[in-house]
Order: sequence, then structure tokens, then C-alpha cells
Amino acid sequence: MLPTLKERIGTGDSNAFVIPREMKLISSNSLCNIQLFPNNLADSVLPMKAFIPFKPPFDYTPKYTVKEVAEMVEISSYAVRYYDNSGLLPHVERSGGNIRLFSEYSVSWLRLVHCLRASGLTIENIRHYIELCQEGDFTIKERAEIIFCQKKRLKQQIRDLQNQMIVLQDKEDYYKEVLDNNSRDTCNPASFYHQEEETVLD
Repeated sequence: MLPTLKERIGTGDSNAFVIPREMKLISSNSLCNIQLFPNNLADSVLPMKAFIPFKPPFDYTPKYTVKEVAEMVEISSYAVRYYDNSGLLPHVERSGGNIRLFSEYSVSWLRLVHCLRASGLTIENIRHYIELCQEGDFTIKERAEIIFCQKKRLKQQIRDLQNQMIVLQDKEDYYKEVLDNNSRDTCNPASFYHQEEETVLD
């Protein structure tokens, strides 16, 4: 028997973050393909791809257009151009007609950049992180600190979402009961306000 929503999200653990199947709000790419859900709850959550650590391929052949990489990463062409114009995508080349062309290598950078942005990292901090990556191993400590801090922020956001989900689930259950029984709304603050006004007038 699957745990209830409150049991799943009341622990404060990111692995307990569950979204009902009908709430198809988050794509796998928007969460960096990180599997947030325990395996035993696989039937009750959105399908998520297994987490694959970022490891750039060594294929530098420019061959993909903006439209093609947008489809590959499941983002808009506008977002691809925005990331590139912001200086976040190293080694994006141009054709003779000034068309952006991406290699497997540059697409892997795009996936990482989009993951960091989706996690809430600012464009400025992503740019700084990319610059540190290009400077080499002596920046590993500083890069790690950026990732550690962002993970901490993201976990707090997950806890906040868990609390919000509890409220929404309780309200949903309440309204279903009211509608099914055609009963009076006893939880509307406005109702109590009007009742007090009627009492004063009497």
C-alpha cells in the first residue's frame, strides 16, 4: 500500500517529493534529469530519466542547428539563443551564412547550463561557473562551492513546495467533500466575516 501524500511529503526529505500523476507540470529536463523519487513509488509519480552525470563527449564537429538542439534538450529556440548570447555556451560555431552550429560537445554544455538555470542559479553565476570551468582544475574548490550552495537552496525550495502541496491537498479534499455532499462552506474566512456582521446588526 502506497503512503499517503502527507506521509510522503511530511518528512522534509527531498526523496519524498511526489507530484500526483495528473499534475504534469515538470519535464525531466527542467529538473536536470535528477531522479527525486524512490523506486518503490515509481507508479505514483511522473516518469523521470535516470540521472546521468555531466560528461562532455569529444565530438567537436559542428552539425546541429538551433532548432535541432532545442528539440534535443526540450527547450525553446529562444532559450538556446539567449544562453549563447549570454556567453554561457563555449565553442558554438557559425556557418558561412552566420548560422549557429552546435557539436555534441557544445550540446553537452547546453544541457548543463539549462540544468543550472532550471535549478535557480542566476545567469551571472552560471557565467562565472562556466568561466571557472574553462580556467582548469585549480578552480575546482570554487566551482564545488557554487554547486553545494545551489543544492542547499534547491532543497529548501523543495521543502517549501512540500508544505504548499500539503495545503493544496487538504483544500482539494475539503472541496471534494463539500461538492459531493452539497454542503455549506465552513472554511471560507469571508463567511465568518459576514456572520459577525449579521450578529452585530441583530
